[in-house]
Amino acid sequence: MKLNRRHFLKSTVGAGVLAATAGCQPTDERSRVSVSQLDKAAASPVLNVSSITTPVKIASIELFRNEKEKIYFVRVTSTD
Repeated sequence: MKLNRRHFLKSTVGAGVLAATAGCQPTDERSRVSVSQLDKAAASPVLNVSSITTPVKIASIELFRNEKEKIYFVRVTSTD
């Protein structure tokens, strides 16, 4: 079989879609998280600062938003 560019692109896109959706499950089959598990996760520290002994100079702060799912992610980089 001769492999041309169009066939190659279709194959790679198809493989990418399969790989991306491999972990997707219907909502009913997902594992349920209890309120106590959420409380425990919310109470745990996000950053362990015990090993930081000197001040950290911040180079940039970026806020990423996903308005559809109401998810926020903050990325902070240092000058080091």
